[in-house]
Amino acid sequence: MRDALKDFNTEGFIDSNLGLSTDSIEPNGEDGKNIRAYQLLTQRFTTKELLTAWFMVLCFILAYLLCYIYQIRYASLLHSRILYGVFVFFNVSAAAMAMISWNRIPNRSIAKDAMLFFAISMVSAAIGNSMDYLFWVTEITSFKQSVFTNLFFIFAILLAMPGIHLLGRVCRVEFSKQPVIYYLTIISIYILIPTLMNSSSLGSVSESDNFKEFIFGLLYAIGIGYLAAIAIHLWRTAKGRLFLAARLLCLGMIAMSFGCAIYAGLFPRTPAAEIPSSPVHIIIALGYVVCALGIRRTEQTINSIFNLKASKLPPWFTLVELFGKSEGLDVYKRLEENIKATLNELSKAKLETQAKLVAIGELEQEIKLRKKTERDLIFAKEK
Repeated sequence: MRDALKDFNTEGFIDSNLGLSTDSIEPNGEDGKNIRAYQLLTQRFTTKELLTAWFMVLCFILAYLLCYIYQIRYASLLHSRILYGVFVFFNVSAAAMAMISWNRIPNRSIAKDAMLFFAISMVSAAIGNSMDYLFWVTEITSFKQSVFTNLFFIFAILLAMPGIHLLGRVCRVEFSKQPVIYYLTIISIYILIPTLMNSSSLGSVSESDNFKEFIFGLLYAIGIGYLAAIAIHLWRTAKGRLFLAARLLCLGMIAMSFGCAIYAGLFPRTPAAEIPSSPVHIIIALGYVVCALGIRRTEQTINSIFNLKASKLPPWFTLVELFGKSEGLDVYKRLEENIKATLNELSKAKLETQAKLVAIGELEQEIKLRKKTERDLIFAKEK
């Protein structure tokens, strides 16, 4: 195993930071296409990911600009509905991207289970925001006044928690005290933000008509902040290529939790009908989109690694890329030992079967010879 790793390293395939690379492999045809697709995913951010994030931001800017051109007053009812409609559109689009990406992950695995929790979490948040928008537009309730829709967001946060821990298992991460330090830092900042935003009216916050949404906004920030703290730990300690997906999930959750902290701070000081016009929704929508890109990166990474079939790649390449050098080689060694043991058992069973067949053949020959002898004796007696 060590000799194979040494030989492979001399050809320049091993990347000291991320694991293995395939820079010097240039096969043609389908192999070349798969390897080029994989090499693209070794980058921190692909061009498509950056374009997707910028497209979302530009759509919000365009919406604000069009409202200004057509003299739709900022924070008016029409302005709020247009901007919140854009936010809901990108929330639903991100949820759809997450579900499609999850469905494309091959086979049943821990990685697929982890992404399923994230995908359902994003779908739950999209349903909550869509229902809020529908209730508000149809005037069933005022903006964000339905407690029922808040349950979808709480459910989304609770669903994402097992997802982030399962991703940690895939990335071979040991959870220590470090995430607790990250979490305490994050929630301290997120509690400080709405406090500073309402420093002049802290005494009247509990008397505000929007106190419910202020509390829920803080709960969202604290809950997603926990996910962000775990994601930061994964980003820093994850083994294998999936740490790049963990990085995107981390950035998305930080954006969402930061946006929710600002969102909570807006409600005591701003009329509820004006909050949908706030640019804070750009930050939260960006968080949804980047998290969806993290799920998509997971799907693309797994598919790309398993599609690498170039003859120059060693058989343990896939495991090393997924789990990191030491863990990947250990997994491969265990699999190799199990396969060898199984082959030895099959070989022994085959030899035993062959021996039994030989014994049966000899027995059959003896029986045939005995019957022939008996026939000869009977024939001689009759003669």
